Amino acid sequence: PDCLNPDKTLKRAYLADRIFNHPNEKQWLEKCLHPAIRKTMLKRIAQSKSVYTVCMIPLLAETMPHPYLKRILLIDIEPERQLQRVMTRDQLDKSSAKNRIKQQASRQERLQIADDVIINQGSIRQLEKSIIKKHAAYLKLAKA
Repeated sequence: PDCLNPDKTLKRAYLADRIFNHPNEKQWLEKCLHPAIRKTMLKRIAQSKSVYTVCMIPLLAETMPHPYLKRILLIDIEPERQLQRVMTRDQLDKSSAKNRIKQQASRQERLQIADDVIINQGSIRQLEKSIIKKHAAYLKLAKA
């Protein structure tokens, strides 16, 4: 109940604080959610009629293996910029943001599992161009 607003929406800041500052609660939540999420994702992949399907998995490196994935695309960012974006997005101080990042797979771990990497250092338009280019490459791979 403490995680919900009166209208039953999620108190995201409260939940994030609980998860990142209480490791046992984080483990419990992941054990509870990950199987259900994976089941839903596999169902949606099976229903997809696209030439290829993209699955966004924020904790991919932490939850390996994923034998149903053919390729892994990493949207990468320099650590300092990642830190700044987390601080801005979640309105956190530097220490809290570093704590959250530290609890995730390292940049090196993510790079090691990636087949493809897009660097997200510039504008949203530059990111869109990189994604469009990668999409064209994936269409070719899917048809091969």
